[in-house]
Amino acid sequence: MDWGLAEQYCQSLRLLKRRLRLPGRIDIRLVGGMREIFSSEEYHATEESWEGMQKALRQALDVLDQMRRTEGCALEAEIQAGFLEVRRLLESIVSRWPEARKDHQERIRERIAEMMQGEEAERGRLEQELAFWAAKWDIAEETSRLQSHLKQVQVFLAQEAPSGRPLDFLLQEMHREANTISAKASDALISHLIINLKAELEKLREQVQNVE
Repeated sequence: MDWGLAEQYCQSLRLLKRRLRLPGRIDIRLVGGMREIFSSEEYHATEESWEGMQKALRQALDVLDQMRRTEGCALEAEIQAGFLEVRRLLESIVSRWPEARKDHQERIRERIAEMMQGEEAERGRLEQELAFWAAKWDIAEETSRLQSHLKQVQVFLAQEAPSGRPLDFLLQEMHREANTISAKASDALISHLIINLKAELEKLREQVQNVE
């Protein structure tokens, strides 16, 4: 601390305050912000002090490593549980789809019958229309990709290399497939399952942000 310089600063500030009739107080925050009144000397560690610092540093790093491992195990368990719930929801969607598809086809038949207004429709044309709508609303491709992504997730979780970014990318892709299923499947139960699945994917994306 340069006490002489600090006193000069304070005296000058008091004079400035009186002569210009300025409001305010000269306090520690104002004087502490004057860096010129402080100086520091370079510290050179001795061999004995460096040995002590090395020991403390190693202990701190060991504790940090153990904390990271504990946190990592807990995080992995949460992520595994989340993906297990995603798998369960996906299996429910796949299980429900045949019945939902059948109901949807029946609604299409009824709609075509209404449009024909009692006229008998050609069987070939009817089957063609049904095939067209079945292909348009089929979610088999999306559910298959979701199942493939879930398998890839387990590969990333098992590897030693950093997997945070790959997992985040997979979750984005899974969310995209879920959105497509939501748009295609005109079934109340599947829509409900998809809402839960998307919510689970969002939670997983937040957790994956903490994975290297």
